[in-house]
Amino acid sequence: MACFDDFLTYRGSDITPTSGLYVNDLYGVNLNKMDAVANTDYADGIEFITSKIGMAIVYVSTELKRYVMPYFKLNSVIGHYKGGRFDKDLQYHTAVAADRGLRIDIKETTLSQILINRVTILADSTGNFNVVVKDGDNTTNYPVTLVAKTEQDVEINQYCNRKRVFITVNNIAGSKGSANMSCCGEDYNILSVTGWTGSGVSSHHHGIIADVSVICNPIDLFCLMKDYLAFATLYRFGIEIANEALETDRFNYFTLVTRDDIKDLRESYMEDYEKEMKAVARTMPVLLRKLDDWCIDCSQNKYVEKTP
Repeated sequence: MACFDDFLTYRGSDITPTSGLYVNDLYGVNLNKMDAVANTDYADGIEFITSKIGMAIVYVSTELKRYVMPYFKLNSVIGHYKGGRFDKDLQYHTAVAADRGLRIDIKETTLSQILINRVTILADSTGNFNVVVKDGDNTTNYPVTLVAKTEQDVEINQYCNRKRVFITVNNIAGSKGSANMSCCGEDYNILSVTGWTGSGVSSHHHGIIADVSVICNPIDLFCLMKDYLAFATLYRFGIEIANEALETDRFNYFTLVTRDDIKDLRESYMEDYEKEMKAVARTMPVLLRKLDDWCIDCSQNKYVEKTP
């Protein structure tokens, strides 16, 4: 997750952590001796520390999902759609040197994401071509061999980062047909499909129809919550360090030199970690109710913390 780059770092790395926290500030561990603690899986102590930071972020994001799911219904798929259809009385456009095809748009929601499953091409052209998927600055080519007047499926399976995506093929005599959208899901107001001439919108798909899903991406939720996860991630890093200490014969390089002390230290980290994650869970209702209704339904759920 790019939003967690430089989220947590160590003093001396010449990087200012976006969370404001350095792992050196964690109580109970002497990071100056990580070169000695790190096993042969790591080149040095810095690689060891960086690896444990990455692992802590993965665990925290996974744990956040566990906290979300009991209280909120996070839909994984909003709908499944077919963008475009071929005319029954087939006719074909003249081939021109232009990237023609489809433009796919979804509403500016917080968590929704376009998934292109596959495309089907029908053209009066023969030869090798590329299906081009343009997702912002990211352009991906998918090779296809066309036979004139024969439908050809191309598996795409691409998760897109932008709310507007183009699917085109250059210089084919694509079949005529409407770029309208038929829906195989419950709700399709979130998505629209139009034809693309290479320079503007069109009612024609120019020989390309697309099988598209709109999904809800929980990674975006993790990025939105990251400002609340700083201390949880720090304590999770401590848990990973303590686990490493208990699994190696080099644990005496830690400030707390006995195995029992390290077990106590890990338990303390785990308690602090659980407190932080529960605090995050209590903030979720306020935050999630401000997000789009397409992906989250929290109207019937409440966070309740019981005491013995």
